[in-house]
Amino acid sequence: MSDTVAMRRSSFSNSTVLGATVALADAAIASTSGLIIYLFYVGWSSETYLFYLSTIIIMTALLLMGLRYTGLYRFENLVNPVNVVRKIAFVTGSVFLLLIVLAFAFKVPIHFSRVMAFSWVGIIILALSVG
Repeated sequence: MSDTVAMRRSSFSNSTVLGATVALADAAIASTSGLIIYLFYVGWSSETYLFYLSTIIIMTALLLMGLRYTGLYRFENLVNPVNVVRKIAFVTGSVFLLLIVLAFAFKVPIHFSRVMAFSWVGIIILALSVG
């Protein structure tokens, strides 16, 4: 009986570690791609870097929460990623729409690049689906 309990605990901890590792990799992909797009498309500016950096952090956090909420870090979804591409696209699109709604609600300055945001969403969907 104790062997069964030990196997369940080992299996649970392994799947939890795997899910956390994938979440960490997703955060690295999302934040790094956002920073790269900011640096090469928008360009470094002492006036806008704080705004874009906070946008990247907020969107990455919302993306991870959305992916976790939809169960994409569960073991059965991690071992069969082909079935979850639509969920990844849905969560990423929802986070992007939330970001746009918040931008309009808080009257974000005009210098916010929508092209940067669109390309970032596309890269995140592609990278998370392939990875």
